[in-house]
Amino acid sequence: MDRLNLNCIGNQLLLFSLLVFLLIGISSAADSGVTITDALGRTVNLEKPAERIGFTGYMIGEPLVLAGAWDKVVARDGYISDPVIYSNLDSIPSISSPNVPYELNFEKIMEIKPDVMIMPVDKWDTSEDTIQQMIDSLEPEIPVVFLNLNDPDTFEENFEKLGIITGTGDKVNEYLDFFDRVIGSIREKTSSLPDSEKPKIFLKAAGYTPDQLATWGGKETMTNQLWDIGGANSISKTLPTSWTEVDPEWLIGQDMDDIIVQCWNVYYPETFGYQATDPSHKLENGKKIIDEISAMDVFSSSEAVTNGKVYLIHDPLVSTARFVVGAAYLAKWLHSDLFFDLDPVQIHQEYLTRYIGADYDLSTGGLDAYP
Repeated sequence: MDRLNLNCIGNQLLLFSLLVFLLIGISSAADSGVTITDALGRTVNLEKPAERIGFTGYMIGEPLVLAGAWDKVVARDGYISDPVIYSNLDSIPSISSPNVPYELNFEKIMEIKPDVMIMPVDKWDTSEDTIQQMIDSLEPEIPVVFLNLNDPDTFEENFEKLGIITGTGDKVNEYLDFFDRVIGSIREKTSSLPDSEKPKIFLKAAGYTPDQLATWGGKETMTNQLWDIGGANSISKTLPTSWTEVDPEWLIGQDMDDIIVQCWNVYYPETFGYQATDPSHKLENGKKIIDEISAMDVFSSSEAVTNGKVYLIHDPLVSTARFVVGAAYLAKWLHSDLFFDLDPVQIHQEYLTRYIGADYDLSTGGLDAYP
């Protein structure tokens, strides 16, 4: 065999070896394990990005949709119900209490056998013993990961971890560009405001009845961070609780420049949210609610009522991943001169259409914020 043929064979063997090496490398990368440190400081290992996901807590559910991983969900939280955000809900088994995401149906989870259980950082003051018992009931068969997506300051870091777990990092990065654009542009203008230019606000939180006097105290991370982003000071931030009912006498004695009313659509089913069927009445109903709130003894003599600064916001805009939309509304209300060109409705529609993937027109539904 001449030298030319030997060289050709040698080159072919070299190319074949390189091809095998590349294929092995690609296979190894696809099958490589995932290791993250979760929000509780626990190191969690997965054999590979999860293909079958179980979760509880609506602050995990909506980010899974944003991350493009909803099609991987095989076991879900018992509270979520909105078909605009979540597709094919009826076909996915519920594995938690409708009201408390840490009350799990362990038997059903073991039957379903997801690759991972993803859970929110606790905001219900659940004891460490209860959390550990839950972990011990699932691991090592089913790894448990805790993520803190309740705090705007840690959202990006934890959302990136969610992308690693689900193997949808590109989709996560796409959404974070949007998140940074909205939140970053607001913070850029409010971060340098002196306290004298930050209004004192009171959030009338959603309660067990529409007229219940409740709010979120200093332990509620999301709402307090939203006030910081929007350039405001919450008068209830010093209360050493999360959700709490407040003393009317205490409230009457407070200075309130603005009042934000957190509204559940369960109390106003034809006024708020995507499920409202007759949008023609929403503005009339919004004005009626503001008039009712303004007439309450604890509010009627406040600066907020005197100056017409009482605002309504739909609950999900301050309690779910849609806080990015809520922050835009707050900034627009509280500092209209700084944010004259900010369009919260456009931001909300972009959030739904581009990142949730919902075929929904906001103009056809109920209120999200008023006025």
